[in-house]
Amino acid sequence: MKSFALTQSQSDILESLRALAAQLGWKGEAAVVEGTLVYQCPLAQDPDVSGALFAVDPEELNIRLYVMLPLKVPRERLGEATEFVLRSGYGRRFGALEFDFDHQALRVRMDTDATDDTLADAAARLVDRAMALAREVSPGWRALCRKAEATDA
Repeated sequence: MKSFALTQSQSDILESLRALAAQLGWKGEAAVVEGTLVYQCPLAQDPDVSGALFAVDPEELNIRLYVMLPLKVPRERLGEATEFVLRSGYGRRFGALEFDFDHQALRVRMDTDATDDTLADAAARLVDRAMALAREVSPGWRALCRKAEATDA
């Protein structure tokens, strides 16, 4: 197991994330990027999501989760993708959809404070909400990407 220079809160959160990942059958890998703890889990076997990435800054008791959706939309279809993201993300109570124009990819972003409840409960609730949003949006996103690929072929 790699050793990182983490704050106590980052260390506690990483321990909770590793335990949660093990419960979910995810195999994660941790790194520190400019002081931010990053814990990423590829999910190659899941048809709705391709990976999950947690980020924890050293100064904040907050866990950010990014859930990546599979497939990319062709550059020629960025307008359709933008419309899909706006329509699908409008009025959400929890989480946000983020469209990466450089990579033509879609992800769900959600965060939670790691102060109110136990870390395990906060992390589990965060994953549940983010995955629910990703699973709701993923079929439409995949259909858009596949339709665009078929049309362009």
